[in-house]
Amino acid sequence: MRVIPMVRLLVLTLLTLPLLPLQTEAAEYCHEKDLVLDQEMLWNFSGFASELPLPTHREEALVASMGKVQFGTNGEPLLWTIFENSGQGNFGIEYMVYKIEIRIGDAQEPDSQLFSEDFSKNCSEPGLGVDYGRRRSLAPLKVLPHANGEPRGLEKVRVRVWGWQ
Repeated sequence: MRVIPMVRLLVLTLLTLPLLPLQTEAAEYCHEKDLVLDQEMLWNFSGFASELPLPTHREEALVASMGKVQFGTNGEPLLWTIFENSGQGNFGIEYMVYKIEIRIGDAQEPDSQLFSEDFSKNCSEPGLGVDYGRRRSLAPLKVLPHANGEPRGLEKVRVRVWGWQ
């Protein structure tokens, strides 16, 4: 009978289990390598507009592109977002936006807001295409006041965009 080798195998398996790494962190986003914008800044929500260029990766180097994202509120509690492929860069091709995240306030604050949209549907779709010389406007997002009812004023905002051109 081969009980002894089976017992040895069972003992070895039980001894090596604690050495296996446990997966406790959240899974990485499928386009994590395509994070092209991660910027934190102070914005005045009583009326602001900002324009940020969207670079792209080409053979491990960042290259200027035609993509840019525009944000603004015009003094209203609505945040508008526009992606534009202006034709000012080196490539005459479509800019793909995979995902966008905008956080208003610190993540630890109870009245912070996070807007997030994954246009690639976790890599099951191509994303939001912005053709050369075109603009794509997203539906305006409602910016909620602080928990005490006061309107947003000067706030810390973090913008993250995943994309490629």
